[in-house]
Amino acid sequence: MLPDFPDIKQIGRRRVREFIEQNIPQFAPILADIRRFRQHEGARGHITRVDASEGTLDYPETGFNFVLTRDEMKSLDMVGVIQKLRSLAEKFAEAQSKSMFETISAAAEAVGNVRKGVGELTAEAFLSTLQKMEMDFDERTGQPHWPTIVMHPDTLAANAEQFKEWDRDPAVRAELNRVIGRKREEWRARENSRTLAD
Repeated sequence: MLPDFPDIKQIGRRRVREFIEQNIPQFAPILADIRRFRQHEGARGHITRVDASEGTLDYPETGFNFVLTRDEMKSLDMVGVIQKLRSLAEKFAEAQSKSMFETISAAAEAVGNVRKGVGELTAEAFLSTLQKMEMDFDERTGQPHWPTIVMHPDTLAANAEQFKEWDRDPAVRAELNRVIGRKREEWRARENSRTLAD
């Protein structure tokens, strides 16, 4: 009978998991800025949102195989193993991103906070969307923590010049400053009404 070395296998599994988790943000940078909580057991979780509403999270099962053929075991060097692990991290990043966007879409639809863009993207449509978002601000500087806006690369390329025009337009800048001012007041009201823990 061959020895099993369960402690070494457990360390190896942990190192592989850590490597994948560290590499996921390289394939889905938006995931790097999101706080995470690891739930070790159960198929669902409970969430209490900022507005005190509550909900249930059903976790989709996600799994991918990491396979080394006998030939690969004989010939694959560490660089090759890392490439295979990075490929696995890319699959996890894609699955997590897809799940995140599906969850966000469902939540936005449920509360009626959806703005369907039809036709040309205008400054007015952008500002209207910004007005619906909750924003936080830096306590020391009062500067906004800008929301992450996700769009298809083709949409970004098609509108890049228009975004620069908005930035140069005094009327758009003035309206943006008004929106930010209102958001700052909303943030201050939220901060002032918070209950601090004992």
